[in-house]
Amino acid sequence: MSELKLDLHHAVIGGTGLTGGTRPWRCKGLATVLKLKVLRNAGARGVRQVLTDNEENNPMFQINLMLGFKAKPAWLGWQITLADHG
Repeated sequence: MSELKLDLHHAVIGGTGLTGGTRPWRCKGLATVLKLKVLRNAGARGVRQVLTDNEENNPMFQINLMLGFKAKPAWLGWQITLADHG
């Protein structure tokens, strides 16, 4: 499985989320083929920038680099749950 998320507000930006297969199919190149198909599909839809993320020790990190993704500096996300603050 490999998913493509399209940004409804910016039609030229998309993102890939989960990519991978069940254990018996791992390390056979399937994730690379799936991700490449998703990238080609994105290009055919007019997407010009695709974002993704993963931890650098995850094997998908190396696949993403091989496919041309560029690593960006780490970032922090912040969240507040308003119900907890009365």
